Amino acid sequence: MKRTDNAEEIKDQALTLFLTGHETTSNLMTWIIYVLMSNAQLLQICREEVDRVLPNEPITSLKPKLIHPFYYLPFGAGSRTCIGQNFALLEAKVILAMLLQRCNFELEPGQKILPESRLTLRPKYGLHAKVTKHYLLFIVVSLVIVSDFVHSYPATYCIRFDTDVKGASNPIIINITQKWAPIGANHLFEVISSKFYAVPSAFFRVVPKFVVQFGISGDPQQNIIWNKPIVDDPVLMSNTVGTLSYATAGPNTRTTQLFINYVNNSRLDSLGFAPLGIVTTGLDTANGIFNPTPGDPNGVDQDKYSTQGNAWIRINYPQINFITKASITYDCPVPSNY
Repeated sequence: MKRTDNAEEIKDQALTLFLTGHETTSNLMTWIIYVLMSNAQLLQICREEVDRVLPNEPITSLKPKLIHPFYYLPFGAGSRTCIGQNFALLEAKVILAMLLQRCNFELEPGQKILPESRLTLRPKYGLHAKVTKHYLLFIVVSLVIVSDFVHSYPATYCIRFDTDVKGASNPIIINITQKWAPIGANHLFEVISSKFYAVPSAFFRVVPKFVVQFGISGDPQQNIIWNKPIVDDPVLMSNTVGTLSYATAGPNTRTTQLFINYVNNSRLDSLGFAPLGIVTTGLDTANGIFNPTPGDPNGVDQDKYSTQGNAWIRINYPQINFITKASITYDCPVPSNY
């Protein structure tokens, strides 16, 4: 492993380790509890095994049927298997044993349990359960396992976009505040943490004195993976200068496309565009982005760029600017007037 003395890189690596360790184990526990709640006989077998103080080799041998053998890979596979796999499995067994000894589980009726594969496989609409004290049924507690609880997201974080904008001395750094638009902020955290920006991504629409739009991956495969709309957030902030919002094609159509407001576009508020962050550094860089389609406010053909990627856009728009790298950081305080 390459040695680094860069404090920011060390912090990012530590955060990645924390999030991946939490994400994989919490997902594993969520699906285990779901399977047990769906099969009373299996739950009883597991409980009896726990009561025998768990032998070295568990006897339940649960082998869920999957659409594909590699559909659920919380720890990866092959030479890149997660180094924390054994610890995570040990941790999961201890947690499961404690839960089975102390709790009874009952799946809340009427739920739609739909697996959604993004960074990991999670219940798209959460998983709701009623939990009662084992052996002391008069003590009742309610537990709701929902995606935002099982998968924690930062209340605030910053996105750093390095660019190839000519003459730019600063990256574009945007403070994202979860409470402004929780669904959008959490979704964007996942996008930035994925491979979506692993290759350069073009600023494909520049409308002077209005907005600059981006958020199509230069890798067509990533656009397929992330073409899953999220529901809208209520508009709590205004589309003022420097704010960041999702581009949409109507209600509940947000995916990955974003725009930065060049001017005060508060008229967009009533149309449902909910800002989720604001540029704290590099607004001059954003204003210096090359306009690939002067005279045409629609920008480049988004469908062609989405399906044909950077190979297509570089040939047709050789001067277009790109996001060369996207990363998450935590050192960009939101302006005091917000």
